[in-house]
Amino acid sequence: NGHDFTASGKTYAYVALPTVSSIRPPRGPAKGRTEVLVQGTGFLRSSSLTCRFGGVHDGGEVTAATWFNDTCIICIAPPLPKGALTRAHRNGDSVRGAVSVPFSVSNHGLRGNFSTSSIEFVYDALLTIEGAYPPSGPASGNFSVVVRVSPLPDSKLIRCRFGERIVPARFETGASLTCASPLGS
Repeated sequence: NGHDFTASGKTYAYVALPTVSSIRPPRGPAKGRTEVLVQGTGFLRSSSLTCRFGGVHDGGEVTAATWFNDTCIICIAPPLPKGALTRAHRNGDSVRGAVSVPFSVSNHGLRGNFSTSSIEFVYDALLTIEGAYPPSGPASGNFSVVVRVSPLPDSKLIRCRFGERIVPARFETGASLTCASPLGS
């Protein structure tokens, strides 16, 4: 009747949607497992705090988030959602083997409302090394090695690994990268 209420003491809290201002790194391999640092506002310390990689209509995957504070969380990227890959190929959105998907956060799990922003996470195709020249070099290192890869990644974050050592790569013409070999052991 709008006049009689219970005295149970139960309360209901209205909570604003979280906002996402940035993610680092903004891309990772299609196989997933990239640790993504998410910055924004309104992240609640809750077992229902989740990240979604991909949209509702392309099979976006939801993963648990690790809360640091109300402006910083970490999520582990799942493998590229198959629906996102299908959509990208159908629409011609795939660029050099990369597929971009929407990224969002919810304080209330899978059934909760997710943040709305234009933040995207880019899944990169696994690279195939087609060749490297020369195949060997001096143990003193600092020797240029040209690596042919496919697909050529659309990223300035590309690196070369020599054993356990990782060095920056420089884009060349065609489908080639150049890396300076590190000191050998």
